[in-house]
Amino acid sequence: MPAAAAAQARADGGNQVRALLKPRAEATISGEIAARIVSMPFRDGQAFKAGEVLVGFDCALYRATADRAAAALQGTEKKLDNDRRLAAGIAIGKLEVELSEAEVAKARAELRGARVQTDRCAIRAPFAGRVVAVRAHAHEFVSPGKELLDIVDDGPLEVEVIVPSSWLVWLKPGLRFELVVDETGSRLEVPVTKLGARVDAVSQTVKAWGAIPSGAIPSGAIQGPSAALLAGMSGTATFAVP
Repeated sequence: MPAAAAAQARADGGNQVRALLKPRAEATISGEIAARIVSMPFRDGQAFKAGEVLVGFDCALYRATADRAAAALQGTEKKLDNDRRLAAGIAIGKLEVELSEAEVAKARAELRGARVQTDRCAIRAPFAGRVVAVRAHAHEFVSPGKELLDIVDDGPLEVEVIVPSSWLVWLKPGLRFELVVDETGSRLEVPVTKLGARVDAVSQTVKAWGAIPSGAIPSGAIQGPSAALLAGMSGTATFAVP
């Protein structure tokens, strides 16, 4: 939507709805093992990269279990090799070999299970972002399911609006609307990126989303920086009927 069209829509009373700025992704990180926390390097508000360790656990016991499973697998594999040689010389029957093969399969499964546990000794960031809240601390012993961190994607923000379903006759992805952010006064032109898949039958409304690039003024911005915009801010979205 050109800036002139947006200005004319405001002059005519426009179609205004409230808007909420949201991250593209957010998550509450929880522990998957019972262990003592040894490191939580990021605090509230700090940024991290995808793949960085957010929480590290003391996993000496889990690693010892994995080592024991690896040793047990090695033993069963050697026994299976020996049984196969004996069976080739008709010293033992086919059943003994099959039992040894079953023991090897069991040992391999136990080793895989042990390694799954050791893999959970470090929780890595699923995306680049920032810490919203820290819910645990180093040296605490935590149980599986304990909430440890709230994180949000530090990339481009989304704008969520709830509009009358009657707007669907003209509201389409690509249509631009003007967003005025309450907290910063930023005034930006934002393209509609997608529409909700369902109309609320009671309120006769539907959700729509737009996208704001982070860290720079997007093309089409009318005034004000977007670098200071944060998830959770709100504002007013003004649409001009095409």
